[in-house]
Amino acid sequence: MLIGMISDLHVDINKDYPVVDRLSELVRESGVEVLLIAGDISDSAELTLQTLNMLEQATGSRIYFVPGNHDMWDKPGTTPGELRTQEIYENYKKSKYCISEKAVLLNGDWVLIGNIGWYDYSFGNGFSKEMYQMMQYGERIWHDRLFSKWSRENEKTHRWQLETLRQAVQPYRDKHKILMTHMVSHEAFTVPADWSETVNWSYFNAFLGSKDYRRFCTEEQIDYALMGHVHYRGERKDGATTYVCSCLNYSREWKSTDFLKELALSLRVITI
Repeated sequence: MLIGMISDLHVDINKDYPVVDRLSELVRESGVEVLLIAGDISDSAELTLQTLNMLEQATGSRIYFVPGNHDMWDKPGTTPGELRTQEIYENYKKSKYCISEKAVLLNGDWVLIGNIGWYDYSFGNGFSKEMYQMMQYGERIWHDRLFSKWSRENEKTHRWQLETLRQAVQPYRDKHKILMTHMVSHEAFTVPADWSETVNWSYFNAFLGSKDYRRFCTEEQIDYALMGHVHYRGERKDGATTYVCSCLNYSREWKSTDFLKELALSLRVITI
């Protein structure tokens, strides 16, 4: 069985490119039977669900996703707040595409588990908890502060998300396992502190994920851990787990002007 992995399509921000059409063609040509999308399809819950439906119709593949923080914003025409954020999450859970708080058997030997994940500031370096709770450094605000207002504060949201993964995996410890989170599950995928002269990543890495997810992967012998969020592409084997970050990213971040090349580089295909 061929499994496709991708993240961070941002179809609204990348609206000048035929992301859905070309991704569908690539999936069909690759023979992918199950497509996994690790969040950030768009900034609108309605558009995100429409995109998932279009991909399913165009590919004939099974489609599964976990929402990313952008999918939770639902910015167009709304004023997100605590109740709104939780409502968006609960609505996603009702979708046949969403695996949050669920486990899906891909075949007799492999199971898929996942959820958004969240952050507990453990990837940050050199700042106090109070500083991280501000979610602002200088004039730069981490936009989750404005648009993702959970009923729990960030560290508790992370612990809740981690617990959903622990519960989902319990009945399937004898299976091969794929974990899909939007948030970063391995510190190797955080941003080097000296990567930018304008963004202090020693601070903003705090909002990318948690070291707990790597420990979870080790304890539960996860075979593949798919992530997104950081807008990197890469792969790393650590113990029994292969960590995969396969983001399409914003078009302005692409290393070339060749959209089809960038899309092909973003789709990781594995055989299970």
